[in-house]
Amino acid sequence: MIPDLYIAAIITSMLSIAVIGGLLFIRTPQEDRGLLGLLVVVMLPMNALAFFCVRIPLDNWLTGLLGKQSELYQLIRTLYAPITEELAKLWPLLIPLLFIRMKRIPVHRVALAIGLGFGVGEAWTVASLLA
Repeated sequence: MIPDLYIAAIITSMLSIAVIGGLLFIRTPQEDRGLLGLLVVVMLPMNALAFFCVRIPLDNWLTGLLGKQSELYQLIRTLYAPITEELAKLWPLLIPLLFIRMKRIPVHRVALAIGLGFGVGEAWTVASLLA
């Protein structure tokens, strides 16, 4: 039997892709749809990669350095998500071919595609962590 959290992730993913992805698809010129679709796909694993490859090792290192009871550790820990997730959303800008092609597409469309892929991936990461 599928845990309820996975069902919630399925519903969230389908609604997000249908509503946000559908509007993005309809409002985007045909020549730009492929790039925006590619951005959605390449962003799907980024939340999990940021969590498991950056946040957990960083947390382990800081715990060893400062201890879990340290107020400085607690303060730094609140900054994990904004720093790691926002930087993870920017990585496609580091690929020259993507960056050059993205420059001719309105920034709000690029942002929606990146956010959609990241958000769907985050729903599945959270579901798998909590299930």
